Amino acid sequence: MSFIYASIAGISASLSSISGKFVFSDEFRPENQFAVAGCLIMFVLAYISMWYCHTKALSLSSSTVTALLINTSCNFIVTGLAGTLLFNEFHSLLWWSGLPLILIGCALIMSDEEKNKSE
Repeated sequence: MSFIYASIAGISASLSSISGKFVFSDEFRPENQFAVAGCLIMFVLAYISMWYCHTKALSLSSSTVTALLINTSCNFIVTGLAGTLLFNEFHSLLWWSGLPLILIGCALIMSDEEKNKSE
């Protein structure tokens, strides 16, 4: 269950940064003030959701490292993909090749933790 909370925390952190970019950046700010207000509300709600899920994941996880790793990985991946798809940001081949390495590292750490827990 901590995996789900940590994943939601990472995705919420990413959504918070994406909506914050719409609110606080002159380059991407919508013209409609209702859209700006909606992005600001989404920014605050995503930020609150991130902290709630992160603390819940930390309390349910047997290791804080696992919760932090999953949270950070989800945040990094979703933010990078959103930057490319929504904001036309450029990421190098090195950045894209790092994504699977992050996922493999998470899987190795989590499998090692599960192995140690069963022993």
